[in-house]
Amino acid sequence: MSEPLRSQALAGTRWTALATALGTGLQLLQVAVLARLLAPADFGLMALVLVVLGFVQSYADLGLSQALIAHGPVRPARFAAFFWLNIILGIGLFAALCALAPLLAALLRTPDLAPLLPWAGASLLILPWGQGFQTLLQKDLRFKPIAQAEMAGSVAGALVAVTSALAGAGVYALIWGQLANALVRTAPIAVQGWRQHAPALHLSLAELRGDLRFGTYQMGERTLGLINARLDQLLIGAVLGPETLGYYNLAWQMTLQPLARLNPVVMRVAFPLFARIQNEQPRLRRGYFQAQRLLGAVNFPLFLGLAVLAPVFVPTVFGSRWAPAVELVQLLAGVAVFRAIGNPVGALLLSQGRAGLGFAANLAISLLQVPAVVAGAHFGGATGVAAALLALQAGFFGLAYPVLIRPVLGPCAPAYLGSIGRPLLAAAIMAAAMALLPVLVTLAPPGQLAVSAGVGVVVYALVSRGLLPGEWALLGQWLGRRRGSGHGV
Repeated sequence: MSEPLRSQALAGTRWTALATALGTGLQLLQVAVLARLLAPADFGLMALVLVVLGFVQSYADLGLSQALIAHGPVRPARFAAFFWLNIILGIGLFAALCALAPLLAALLRTPDLAPLLPWAGASLLILPWGQGFQTLLQKDLRFKPIAQAEMAGSVAGALVAVTSALAGAGVYALIWGQLANALVRTAPIAVQGWRQHAPALHLSLAELRGDLRFGTYQMGERTLGLINARLDQLLIGAVLGPETLGYYNLAWQMTLQPLARLNPVVMRVAFPLFARIQNEQPRLRRGYFQAQRLLGAVNFPLFLGLAVLAPVFVPTVFGSRWAPAVELVQLLAGVAVFRAIGNPVGALLLSQGRAGLGFAANLAISLLQVPAVVAGAHFGGATGVAAALLALQAGFFGLAYPVLIRPVLGPCAPAYLGSIGRPLLAAAIMAAAMALLPVLVTLAPPGQLAVSAGVGVVVYALVSRGLLPGEWALLGQWLGRRRGSGHGV
């Protein structure tokens, strides 16, 4: 990788990581506080709101944001068409959500959902004003203003949610927090973007003709991805009720939600970077495996450690009434490990213009996942759903290399398995040390939690220095402590 491009990538990852760390920390703190102020059913209702809103938002830009990043320079007329189409779609989707809210609540057998959806859907009127400008920043690898806006939004959202809950707003506290986040992170991007790239008041779909096919596949892939990621919550809420979904959602927020926040630290930078070197397979291959190792080095110890600590962590942090979530946290932590392995594939396929292959893969996953999740809910309730997801993710891992990775990168099985195996081994040694500690030393729950976590950090740092030297060197560059070529693309 050229030095300017390396510097841009490292700076982009650094700012994205800072925003993600702050956002994830505030999210966990917010959940810990609200878990003692709100009922499990409130968390369940909000989970259903976010599932519905996620499906609606998957259509918000017709999948064209990624097309603008992947396909050539963005001319003013092309950007104007994209920008105004986003605004029109946001208004239309908001109106549709308001009109369909009673029907959706009836279909999900949750009447309390109907008045919540229009309020939550107000974000559809806010986010499009910044989406186009954010896409331009991402295409140019300029992640600092995006990260700064996201950090401001995270702070505002957490403050509003906690303050509203203390004032007795109930489930609406979660909605006010979401809207505050959307408004505060959109405003600076929109204001700065309008000054630099104010779009002409002109909408010509002909300008987007070359992007629509790519966008259609991307939109379909997003929809299927949401089905794969949120079908479990939709089914649990509709069949088992908001309270059971509340316990499941807490476990989801401890596992799969952090995964959704952490992986974009690398993937948001990797996609435009992969797109720039899409015709240079050796560099692309090295970049992909480096991204895989980086994600494993962060995700594997986090989720294996959480699975070990869950019996102490959940009641200590959230209160004893959340004990039913412990087993769910452990199972979903396993799901998160497998999803962390599979996540980089999406950026790889998009960067190569293979959105159709990604769509086909997500369609196949959906066709398998729907009956598995239904069967899991029928035979084991929320725990059965989590167990079914874990079994499926293990199966998908076995198919990913021959179906998705080899067709793009060519034969590379040893390198692929090595990029997963080394961080996984380091994390497994750490988890074993954490599991052994309570056998040797008996402490009160808060002390056990603190000491076990500390031991895990020390063991992982020592072991990973030997197993992941390249990632430690890259960390040094990322922190600005040293210069050099490292193990880059």
